[in-house]
Amino acid sequence: MKKGILLFSHGSLLCGSESTLGEHVRRIQATGDFDLALAGFMNYSEPAFEDTVAEFVRQSVTDITVVPYFLVPGKFVRVDLPARVEAARLLHPELNIRVALPLGFDPALSTALITLAGQLRRQPDWRVSELEVRKGCRNRSDCPMYDVAICGTRTAIPKSNFSTLVANTFNTNPDETALLVMVHGSPRTSANAPMHEVLEVIRQSGRFKGVVAGFMECNEPDIPTAIRTCVESGAKAIAAVPYFLHTGNHVADDLPTILDQAVMDYPDIQFGMSAYLGTSEAVTDLLTRRSNEVSP
Repeated sequence: MKKGILLFSHGSLLCGSESTLGEHVRRIQATGDFDLALAGFMNYSEPAFEDTVAEFVRQSVTDITVVPYFLVPGKFVRVDLPARVEAARLLHPELNIRVALPLGFDPALSTALITLAGQLRRQPDWRVSELEVRKGCRNRSDCPMYDVAICGTRTAIPKSNFSTLVANTFNTNPDETALLVMVHGSPRTSANAPMHEVLEVIRQSGRFKGVVAGFMECNEPDIPTAIRTCVESGAKAIAAVPYFLHTGNHVADDLPTILDQAVMDYPDIQFGMSAYLGTSEAVTDLLTRRSNEVSP
């Protein structure tokens, strides 16, 4: 019986947003732990979940573990995914489909954030995620970046890449550096609990002067308030790490814009921004681990 892993994600209208999940698929496939690793999306991005299941069938993979590429078990994981899985089982009764847990809490995520905080970029290089948008451009008018300055339909794709952009490194005394974790937020406050657990592990490590979460929406404190808290604590530098799994409009534009303003508001503070959480290889390993935690 061939064994497969399906990484399930919501999908996005933003061109290039699926590239990170594709990288996780490539890494998992390279391990040889599965006969076939594929991604499947619920909305907007391709391939759709149903098309991915059909590809498993086409390649005679009948044992499939679906791993939600989500930080928490929200509605997409609790309601939408089970409905998709049940429909797939009815259409393909020969398949054995199991569903793993989303990423949730794991000490590996704490390690990933610490590692990312050591790979910071200075302004304006923290807008590196714009490259993913341009390289993935599909000339879609419904893309949030369509017809704006960084859209691939209007601007040439620069030859610079991530490896060259990280050359503008960020160095300061860890005792004077606060870790700012930038989070999307959730209407269900309890959904943020796993993230807070991840941050508490980092606090206990004593690696930073302070560890503060700032939210884009729904929850408090917002990111500007979290930045002010870091400054008032006496931090001389702020390491900003996006707690996001995809590029998305927030990572590509909103978060850099907030930090641009912070640089103006606090000219004596060093600011650096890392790649977002989803780029970490620790996330790839955790996805594989979640698949192995599912009972037969």
